[in-house]
Amino acid sequence: MSSSSSSLLAAVDQELATWRYVERVDMDGVTVHVLNLMGEAWVTSQDISILVGDWQGRDILSPMLSRKKVVVDSLVVSHITHTELVERMVEEGVRGATLEVSHIRLYRLVNVPGILNLFMVTKDR
Repeated sequence: MSSSSSSLLAAVDQELATWRYVERVDMDGVTVHVLNLMGEAWVTSQDISILVGDWQGRDILSPMLSRKKVVVDSLVVSHITHTELVERMVEEGVRGATLEVSHIRLYRLVNVPGILNLFMVTKDR
């Protein structure tokens, strides 16, 4: 591979690594926002919490995971550390995202089904 080809690939990799976006996903009347940060899909703690009906919209995911002694990959973003992403989140109406909030915890989308299985228990059992 030529030097110019590898330079182009490096430039593309760098561009993809910084590419960010917010995508709205509507599921049975509930909107969840999927965030692309550095090529990976993430969901806010607030959006995951809204899917657990017993929590009545309260963002208590992190303490509930701690209570169950479950460690799940997460990332904390803020307006200071991820300015463009947080501004886009605010524009798109992502729950819990404001320019004033000190931090927003994100969880990998691939872990969301497992997280929901921990807390969404059928009451008929």
